[in-house]
Amino acid sequence: MDPRILTPSSPVRCRKRAARLLIFSLGVLAGIPYANALQKDVVISEIAWMGTSASTADEWLELYNNTANVIDLTGWVLSAADGTPSIALQGTIPAHGHFLLERTDDTTVPGLTADQIYTGALGNGGETLSLTDAGNTLQDQTNPTWDAGDNTSKATMERVDPSLDGTTATNWTNGSVAYANSLGYGTPQNAASTPTPPPPTALEDFSYDLEFAGGLTASTVIDPQSTPSSASNLPMAQAMLARINAATRSIDFSVYGFRNQCAFKSALVQAQARGVVVRGHVDQQSDGTYTYTDTNGCDTQAVIDALGTDGNGDNWVRFDINAATGKGYSYIMHNKFFVIDGQWVSVGSTNYSDTGIGGEYNANWNLLIHSANLANVYTIEFNEMWVDGLSHTAKSDNTQHVLPTYSDGTAVESYFSPTDDAMNHAIIPAIDSADTTLDVAIFYLTSQPITDAILAASARGANIRVIMDATGAGSQYSKHPQLCAAGIPVKIENWNGKMHMKALLADGDNLIIGSQNFTGAGNDKNDENTLWLKGGAVSNGIGSYYLAYYDALWNAIPDPFICNNPGAESLSVGSTCSDGVDNDYDGLIDAADPGCQ
Repeated sequence: MDPRILTPSSPVRCRKRAARLLIFSLGVLAGIPYANALQKDVVISEIAWMGTSASTADEWLELYNNTANVIDLTGWVLSAADGTPSIALQGTIPAHGHFLLERTDDTTVPGLTADQIYTGALGNGGETLSLTDAGNTLQDQTNPTWDAGDNTSKATMERVDPSLDGTTATNWTNGSVAYANSLGYGTPQNAASTPTPPPPTALEDFSYDLEFAGGLTASTVIDPQSTPSSASNLPMAQAMLARINAATRSIDFSVYGFRNQCAFKSALVQAQARGVVVRGHVDQQSDGTYTYTDTNGCDTQAVIDALGTDGNGDNWVRFDINAATGKGYSYIMHNKFFVIDGQWVSVGSTNYSDTGIGGEYNANWNLLIHSANLANVYTIEFNEMWVDGLSHTAKSDNTQHVLPTYSDGTAVESYFSPTDDAMNHAIIPAIDSADTTLDVAIFYLTSQPITDAILAASARGANIRVIMDATGAGSQYSKHPQLCAAGIPVKIENWNGKMHMKALLADGDNLIIGSQNFTGAGNDKNDENTLWLKGGAVSNGIGSYYLAYYDALWNAIPDPFICNNPGAESLSVGSTCSDGVDNDYDGLIDAADPGCQ
């Protein structure tokens, strides 16, 4: 069964807090506070002072955001020393994204929508352009004469490195890429034109908040009377809501969707109302419908409507659009991550639904990590989808994978599907590290290479346990029979909910966590995120919490279900024959399902 249909979540707790100090240096230029060149938030990235071949009056300017945060440009000013142009900026500029200003009207650069229209001509001999923020801090400046650009070929003056000073003449070059049907040379609003800086390399502490569905006893997962819940009062939801409610600058989320989670809809709307820039990316199916719907006004469409549109009329919440159809794909946008204030990253297997983070009905976990380094990586991936409109195989492998080692020795690697091949770069290497123990918790296992890696670990003497979901085990493509044939115990859950995790722990110190099922589609087609954590916090805390949770789930599944599927909807599984839910996705509910007869 293709893992297009998924369900979600539930928690246990561990906390570790650490403080970090970020030091910013300020200089002074012409009596105005000037941000250090390596720490400018927004800079001037391109200047079409010569216009285009269509008209010398078709001038345009572009700004670039050097940070991992969305920045509100209200109160910022871009002005020339002679007073023309003088532009009071409005709107927001995305993290590591561009802001296009077109002179007079929006026809200057055909095919691109300007972020703002301005008036006032640029002199061909040069202009001292100054960019000041809302606090009147000079963020960037150019020399009085143009350092690049060509009036004959209409090649723009294009910045070489956004981290270097704008008054450094060698930091500008002539645009060399034709744009807008050869109206000139340059890269207006083109993310590829400005190199994306790597994540910060400053030493960080590994600070986290870890939640498992149902806690150490897994009570809400294995309780035969448990039901999905629209409430959001359990630990996993509470931890996420607290972080959302504490946001002061930005919230970016890339999730499968929303269902019956009104508290999260309200928290996002309230954050937006207090000035936080809230951007979202969700899954849409190929027929134009959203995966999650409800009748409470809190589903995916309701969240999209509630957060509304930006100044250009574009939705703040977007989906994995197929340009050929204007709708979603048959592949899924299956991420489950948040980036908050450029400092916190939430990752895991939980969806934002009544069976997921709200009800803790399914076996899941969620890890909140405090790390500007990791937030930067995830923001780059988010912008590729939200700003550039790219999904699935249209994306590129453009993020840093190996992050700087944290102060406690924690090593973190990050991979996104389908561009980064998380299977061969993280999942299989983590399995290959197992010499003594390997504990796998997985919804779907249909990948032969991953199965082969597990079999090899068993052959070299590792003690292996696998917990699988009954729906996943029911797939004709499931590889668990090969594990069973090799004598590896595979317990197939008999809970009302799902074994929805996509995780493993090897030797207590190598951990895989994320949204990617162990399938071909998960690695090669869907939008997914995977983290590989090693040593440090894994060896000294997270691994123990994972193992305690895993033991509780393992012990709750009767031994008769080792390599024996009870069925996701059957008389052997709690209240699945009377809950009104199609637990095995076969179109038959309760008494109509063969498993309940």
